[in-house]
Amino acid sequence: MKSTLACIILILAGWVTGVSAEMANAANSGQGTDSWSLCLSALEAKEARAWAEYAYGVFLSHETPPCSQEDFARQLLKAADLLPDAEVPVVQAIMPFISAGQHAKALELMEPLARRHPDSELHQLFYCELLRSTSQLTQAIEHLQDFMKAYCPKGVKSHLMQAQFLCEARRFRESEKLLKKAVALDKKADGENLGMLKLAQARLYWTWGVNTSFPRTANRYFRHCRKLLEELASSADYWKDTAPEQLQEFARLCEQEKQWTLLEEVLRMVASPHPLAEYEVYALCQIKTLQALGRHAELQKVINDLLANSGELHPVLLQEAVAFFEKHDLLDDAIESQSRLVVQEPQNLFYRLQLARLLLSAGRPQHGLLLLNHIQNLPPQALLLKAYLEKAAGNLEAAYGLLGKVEKLAMEHGDSQLANAGFYLTYATICELMGKVDEAIDKLRVAYKLAPDAPDTANSLGYVLCDHDRELVYAEELIRKALLQRPDSAAYLDSLAWVCFKQGKYPEAQEAMASCLKAGGMEDDPDGTTLAHAAAICDANGLPELAALYRRWLMVINPDYHE
Repeated sequence: MKSTLACIILILAGWVTGVSAEMANAANSGQGTDSWSLCLSALEAKEARAWAEYAYGVFLSHETPPCSQEDFARQLLKAADLLPDAEVPVVQAIMPFISAGQHAKALELMEPLARRHPDSELHQLFYCELLRSTSQLTQAIEHLQDFMKAYCPKGVKSHLMQAQFLCEARRFRESEKLLKKAVALDKKADGENLGMLKLAQARLYWTWGVNTSFPRTANRYFRHCRKLLEELASSADYWKDTAPEQLQEFARLCEQEKQWTLLEEVLRMVASPHPLAEYEVYALCQIKTLQALGRHAELQKVINDLLANSGELHPVLLQEAVAFFEKHDLLDDAIESQSRLVVQEPQNLFYRLQLARLLLSAGRPQHGLLLLNHIQNLPPQALLLKAYLEKAAGNLEAAYGLLGKVEKLAMEHGDSQLANAGFYLTYATICELMGKVDEAIDKLRVAYKLAPDAPDTANSLGYVLCDHDRELVYAEELIRKALLQRPDSAAYLDSLAWVCFKQGKYPEAQEAMASCLKAGGMEDDPDGTTLAHAAAICDANGLPELAALYRRWLMVINPDYHE
């Protein structure tokens, strides 16, 4: 198949070259063009030669092995060189580098083409956009200004791009003037760019308002923006042939201005069978609009309809589905949607980590570990998640080892966000469960030092000190400090009751335990610790029958409990 394609391309290229040579000979010999009436015109021959170059580039990309991306681009740009107004060769040559973030390479490839065709609006616009994307905004503005002055004084697209550049450079007044001129030029022509220009004006006024320090002036610009959005929302003609990018920009402005009803009006206009309804941007706009308007039943139907599609969905849509299901505690649905992301992009570590996190929340740590166990050199955040999964799966030694690695990495890189107070609270819990009491207390002291005003760190350190009969006075001080911030916390009241009991303050312990139980201590006691404390405190206060009752409840909740 490839050899056939190669033959066709080479024959086409040879034929075009031959025809061009014979036409030149005819012209030189004075034969004129009559005898060549069946041949291609010079313009047609040039176009045919251009598309032969293009086809040869496509062939090279399908060779085994294929040519490099740069060689492919250079071959396509040969076609663009012959046809300065043809967009396809330029887009296919340059866009892969832009998508890969290689803007400097794209600029390097585009610069000779722009230099050889100083009058081509297409090539100059591409070149200027690449200047901007390589942090050369001032040079882009100057180059485009020179081009417009010399070759394109009435080009609407050039005016539009220059206005956007000026807006980005915060030269708002110049941008506004240029857009008004572009609108006037477009009205004199066919008016086909009017909607796009209004959208650019709306973006300008919104950006201008955000960057203005005077509230009244800012509000005036925001009103201009809203007025333009209203005009666009009521223009059915504008949305007939609108590109997805323009719907996305309109939606972004509506989101910033909280104009959700306007966006909903537009979505009704471009609903199926409108071509825009087939793009993911349409579904994403639907989701954001229904979220903002609080119409959760409709939102769930839209999401379920999307998920009913057995093909691949855009990752952004799947992520929105996951976020919706997780927010509404529909963990199984969230896991199913996230699993589709992992299947679509199995090498994407972020998607795997998100799925593992959801599985941890759903009480399925072993499944989460299966997602990560084969991956070497996990980053610190992933190691931390894996430690939580190991802990939840009962693999304390593995969790302990992973937390040690994370702590070491955090110290080496000075990452206080990673090894924060919450990290050390988890680390201490695992140490205590493994019988490493001294190490657990050390980790809790670090947590308390990192977050001395957080009630959880104060209570946790106080309770562990108390539970192991260490520094009881200091432990009580810490627990009371936590209770100042959360006086109705059943967990903190249980800690206070226990530290009072440990110090022989039995009446105070009884009073604190009564407050704990009243605050829901039994409901928040999955392993029966609070009931065990209550029984011991009642015994100490001479209430054996009540103590026996608590112990019977304890055996119902946790028959294997050991004090």
